[in-house]
Amino acid sequence: MYNKEETFIKTFVRKDRQERYLSLVTSRKGRNKFLQYLPHTISNELDQKYVKGINGSSKDIFEKLKSKGATNECYVISELSEIDGQVLILVEVLNQVLGRGMATVLICLDSKLAYFEGEEANDRYILHRP
Repeated sequence: MYNKEETFIKTFVRKDRQERYLSLVTSRKGRNKFLQYLPHTISNELDQKYVKGINGSSKDIFEKLKSKGATNECYVISELSEIDGQVLILVEVLNQVLGRGMATVLICLDSKLAYFEGEEANDRYILHRP
């Protein structure tokens, strides 16, 4: 589902880094490389105008996302191969990834809202572009 990944990049990644990532997500081999960047560089290349750190339980994060318009489903980009590339139930996948130390992006289906979980403790962000 490259379209969701492309939209995520165009919406939340700094303009000066978008071309590189967009070129990666258009092929399976490139997408695998994109997943390697996810834990190490993507969080540093997000457009900080749309990034807000968040702490709390998966329920707290779910409620915050819901208050910003999230639906019950999300598209997942993740180092966790068992959930990567799927549309899943938001609250369930939050429970699965929170604190796991595996980089994951949960893209709310309107694509202007996402959650990023990085490798480090408390490396958690809500991405929102009104």
